[in-house]
Amino acid sequence: MSLVGNSLHCEGASELVTALATVCEGVDEQTKPPLSRLHLQDNGIDVLGERGLVETVVFTRMLKRWLLSSEVVEEVDLGGNWIGDAGGRELLTALQERKEAGLKAVRLTVTHRMSAENFAAIFELGRVGKRKGGKKRGKEKKEVIIIFSQTCRATRLGVARKPRRGQGSVSLRFSELEMARRTVVILVAWLGLLTLLALCITIKLTSSSTGDSLLREDRRRLPDPPPVRDVLRPGLGMLEKSEYVASVVNTLLNSTETHDQRAAFEQVVALSSLLPRLTNISRLATPSPEAFRNYVAPVGLPVIFTDMLKGSRLQKWSWDYVRAKWGHHVFHNTRQGNYSSKKSASGKYSVNRVSITLGDFIDVATGRREPRVSEVGLYITKQKIIPPEDLETEFVYPPFYPGPHKTCYLEPTAWIGAPGTFTQGHIDSKDNFAYQILGSKQWTIFPPTDYKYLYYVQRAGSLEWSTALNSFTVPDLKKFPLFARATPITFTMESGEVLYLPRGWTHTVRNLTPALMINTWRYGPAAITELWSKKNGAEIRQKCFPSH
Repeated sequence: MSLVGNSLHCEGASELVTALATVCEGVDEQTKPPLSRLHLQDNGIDVLGERGLVETVVFTRMLKRWLLSSEVVEEVDLGGNWIGDAGGRELLTALQERKEAGLKAVRLTVTHRMSAENFAAIFELGRVGKRKGGKKRGKEKKEVIIIFSQTCRATRLGVARKPRRGQGSVSLRFSELEMARRTVVILVAWLGLLTLLALCITIKLTSSSTGDSLLREDRRRLPDPPPVRDVLRPGLGMLEKSEYVASVVNTLLNSTETHDQRAAFEQVVALSSLLPRLTNISRLATPSPEAFRNYVAPVGLPVIFTDMLKGSRLQKWSWDYVRAKWGHHVFHNTRQGNYSSKKSASGKYSVNRVSITLGDFIDVATGRREPRVSEVGLYITKQKIIPPEDLETEFVYPPFYPGPHKTCYLEPTAWIGAPGTFTQGHIDSKDNFAYQILGSKQWTIFPPTDYKYLYYVQRAGSLEWSTALNSFTVPDLKKFPLFARATPITFTMESGEVLYLPRGWTHTVRNLTPALMINTWRYGPAAITELWSKKNGAEIRQKCFPSH
């Protein structure tokens, strides 16, 4: 069967291979399966596609099922597709089990775009040891023949050597013209990078000397008001690890002529858009409520607090504790990165949501049991796993708005997932306090000024706006050229840390391990401009902004 150059994608290919496997499993010993060759080159089976890793794993598992149920299959061609590392591991398992069972050799064509470990493992699987004496001449060898389509970097892996005599045949296709072309492209790219680096260093040295002279001239002209300095200076000790924040406050100290706290706040916000971009996230001890409201929140920068959960019940949580306490509750879960929890424009609910108990989900996420096909890629998102009656004893709100102002926080929600699950890039409409309870997560965030480079679209669901990019790590710059101008900041959060993320910051989050995060939102100072213009903003301001 040849379906070369169609657009089956993962979903269509999965249905096809599932049907083949079902037929083979129902064939008796007297009847041979109907299909021995399957060609699916260039069918858009891509780990970076719209559904990403989930559908790719489903497809390769169905392909594995067919390979293990058919005795006559001779050739499978997946050239021009991208099954990724997860798919490569599934095929490796199928080929190894088939070889151990003594089934007929399979000619398998795959792309080289996978990790060095998987590449080398597939290569070695095709090698055959020396023949033992006494075997009949012409007897069929039990081996797997691997052909890698496109150009591959086998030399770097130390496996691009000709097989010795008696080791079977493993053929690698190399295109000398393609290798030469890529070598030239790499050399030109390195030359351009070195030239750009030299130019940046020259500009930096020139602008530094010019900026110092201008700053000295400005300091001679502008007054230095002690009241404002006395108000803002204590915040520098807490934020000294962030060069960006220090430069904002220092610029304010040397340029403002007002003693009014509200005007000082407005100048900080205005100046923050003119200064160099944030390049890292500061990790700080938890400040006092006054210090947070006066020096941290008005600047509008993300900060990680390292000790906010110290001594709280949240610090004592474990997977077993959560499972025992709330494992019987049933939740509606999304597949990774999908937030279609509400009705769409057609009035129908999304089919990407699956019901499962919290206990079963934790078993799948932590690897205690293998997921069913319907459970692959599930991700608990924005679920209220803590019942209202347990909030007082189990959860601790951020201490920055004590007393009655705690009611400005929204009820906490949970985000639980297995390694590799992620949330798509989006913007929150409120300030976010994210508690990393168990495991670790990798965050990639973008400042509000990068909004125009991230291709936002309005989607149905609980997130009003999310980016159209499927991946920030390997973006399609031909389809999204403006993304090259964005300035992402990537960092990892470990258990026990709390992230303060002001509204307006685009963020996408990926689980590095089985992870549990609890978050709560609040209308913060970053939303003052919007709230001031609303008719019902007076009540919110009086309740949530006692200092304004």
